Amino acid sequence: MKGNRITLKDVAEACSYTVNTVSRALRDDPRLPPATRTKIRQTAVTMGYIRNSLASTLRSGKAGMSLFSSMIYITCIFAICSARWTSNCAGPVII
Repeated sequence: MKGNRITLKDVAEACSYTVNTVSRALRDDPRLPPATRTKIRQTAVTMGYIRNSLASTLRSGKAGMSLFSSMIYITCIFAICSARWTSNCAGPVII
């Protein structure tokens, strides 16, 4: 365990399951037996595990499009500003 934050890996080691199984249990995946989900959830609560919402969002891919859109927007702003700066120095520039 690094620092003070309890990770999925810490919970997995404590209850002798893989990180993937622990992740599924904490998401209440019906593919796992109820007894396994209960054991893992109880271990996580006892250890003080808190879900990292940023990591979960990035892992699920839901943040991908907004990040991509933001990068495109910033690139366009940079290109426009660069073109305006160039046009002030060397005459008109058509984009």
